Amino acid sequence: MCGICGIFNFDRNNTVSADTVRKMSGVMRHRGPDDSGYYVKGNVGLGHQRLSIIDLATGHQPLFNEDGSCCVVFNGEIYNFADIRKPLEAGGHIFKTSSDTEVIVHAYEEYGTDCVAHFRGMFSFAVWDSRRNALFLARDRLGKKPLYYYRGKDSFFFASEVKSLLKSGMVGAEVNRGFIDEFMSLGYVTCPNTLFEGIMKIKPGHYALITEKGAVVKEYWQLQSHAPGNLSMEDCQEKLVDLLKDAVKYRLISEVPLGAFLSGGIDSSIIVGLMSSVSSSTVKTFSVGYRDQEQFSELPFARKVSEHFSTSHTEIILEPVDFSEAIPKMVWHLDEPIADQACIPLWLLSREAKKHVTVLLSGEGSDELFAGYPIYGFMQGIERCRNLPGWLRAVTIDPLLPKIFGERRGRKYQEWIKMPLEERYLGDMADLSSFVRNRLYSGELLALSRQNPVFQRVRAYYNAVRTFDPLSRMQYLDIKTWLTDDLLLKADKMTMAAAVELRCPFLDQALVEFTRTIPSRYK
Repeated sequence: MCGICGIFNFDRNNTVSADTVRKMSGVMRHRGPDDSGYYVKGNVGLGHQRLSIIDLATGHQPLFNEDGSCCVVFNGEIYNFADIRKPLEAGGHIFKTSSDTEVIVHAYEEYGTDCVAHFRGMFSFAVWDSRRNALFLARDRLGKKPLYYYRGKDSFFFASEVKSLLKSGMVGAEVNRGFIDEFMSLGYVTCPNTLFEGIMKIKPGHYALITEKGAVVKEYWQLQSHAPGNLSMEDCQEKLVDLLKDAVKYRLISEVPLGAFLSGGIDSSIIVGLMSSVSSSTVKTFSVGYRDQEQFSELPFARKVSEHFSTSHTEIILEPVDFSEAIPKMVWHLDEPIADQACIPLWLLSREAKKHVTVLLSGEGSDELFAGYPIYGFMQGIERCRNLPGWLRAVTIDPLLPKIFGERRGRKYQEWIKMPLEERYLGDMADLSSFVRNRLYSGELLALSRQNPVFQRVRAYYNAVRTFDPLSRMQYLDIKTWLTDDLLLKADKMTMAAAVELRCPFLDQALVEFTRTIPSRYK
């Protein structure tokens, strides 16, 4: 895992400052403390901070093709790099290293922008093509690795973190006021926007080709194209086990020590179990708990799983002071705000894990793929109530709701029954009600929120899969927003703050595509 950055001046006679590139790269040293590399020539400059995982001896970046006309800076892992390398070598490409990084530059030579279709992994990278005077940027299918950019009048800047762009001295830190309401409503800002004016993110599953004439942005992978099939439960179980095993095996490729986050829940326990079954060494596991908060602690469950699989287990216990002291540094590492309190324990646990390992596996993504969140079932239960005859609801369901949930929530659920599922689910995403918004916002901010309504944007994802069943539509919306712009961004920033690489087997491309063919009734 690494940090990448760069500058591309559209005018070939406008020389990039090597000192500026070094500053942009240096501010991300926490992402890659093992090595740094630079390429500055004419109107382009690339920077790289390396966390060495594969090919420790010869994986220095930027990495070039045979004649030096193309070079790449890369953040992430290409797990199937050995499979991609074979046909490239057969076609005459000459490799100088054993790294997965070198596969990218040769695949770009061979396949052009279509090279991204060959990569199975997590990645954000930039290829400089001096022959075309073009910069090629790409981000992985689900957005596990971030990639920010700023396009000025005369130059294009990119980086793994916002602070790197700001360090250039040519990108300002102005608040994007049009998206304050989105942050206040969701707790994060959805791609491609950020809370910084003019600073954007490459969307997951997209690439951009930048030349002096402009930028061409294209989506190269679409999740919604994988419609549900007619598989039996037994077929789904067998296929799922095989895909999970493959996903874990791919993510055990490493030349440095690795382990796993273990909460004791279903997802992380499955990952630890599969790691134990295929690894020749004892698996290292890491869990977090809270002082005097046993009712919220998952440690007893994690211990049971650790004992069952005979892992080398480490626990940390946090106190309130740990949270208060962590906040300033956490904010600096996050760059853009994310209202997720789990950021702090994740960072502190990552720092502890770094004493033992450099790579960690986690169960991230399983709830979105397999409908693990209780809200999915609850929303469908409300839908079944909604489909009852009105007179029957009036004498059975409506009177019960306040008794079960209390007056306030009961009235809320009575209103929900009257709404289509789409309106209920989109409304439930918001942390900020219209009542609070009207009392909290200034007149200017309230007007901005009405001009640029957040739910008009997120509704587009829900509507993109109109032919899917309600559960699949809710899952698709969460994968495109909550998973990408909160969970995965938080996971990247907090683990990289400790110079730890996080790998998520449940988010393997083949497994994710398969889950879209599983009938919803099995999930």
